[in-house]
Amino acid sequence: MRLARTAPSFIVGWLWFLGALVPVIGLVQVGGQARADRYTYLPSIGLAIAAVWGARRLARPLRRRGALLAGAAASLTLALAAATASQVPRWKDNIALFTRAAERSPQSWVAHANLGKYLLDRGQALPALEHLLLAERLNPDAAQILLGLGTASMLLGRPAEAGRAVLAGGAPAAPERGEPAATSDVRWRQAAAGVRPSNSTGRCCV
Repeated sequence: MRLARTAPSFIVGWLWFLGALVPVIGLVQVGGQARADRYTYLPSIGLAIAAVWGARRLARPLRRRGALLAGAAASLTLALAAATASQVPRWKDNIALFTRAAERSPQSWVAHANLGKYLLDRGQALPALEHLLLAERLNPDAAQILLGLGTASMLLGRPAEAGRAVLAGGAPAAPERGEPAATSDVRWRQAAAGVRPSNSTGRCCV
């Protein structure tokens, strides 16, 4: 109670932080990820409230506290701007993002599988194949990896390898965004038969 009277901003900020975290602490997992940076976006507002008003309260006894707080805020803003600028190139596109993820987490099959997928979307079958093979070693049972290997093998003119990889996947590929289910089924059947797709992205047409 005493803290609530003397430092209400700390209580408000801390309660905001905890309350906003409740939906994402894993009691009910949403999606395939257990944690992600985006889960802290709203909770971080509470930490900012506690920090900003707490700093103002601590600076009350100081002379020229306005200038000191302004200087501290400017320094923090510059530091955060520099950190943001260093991160921007890594978020330029999906390939840049998952290239960084694969470099930082070489044992992540998700990073290699996604990098392989987006390289395939650009028609870069050989580097895609390398990352998909790494992903397969890390997670040999993931159907999407095997289907990606099949597509990469088709683009490289290796129909026998394509057929083995896709059949090992065990089921037709899920439709791409905006793609009819029938089209994805044809992609799967063509790969199983060793038929090269009709365009550079590895998708076939009906």
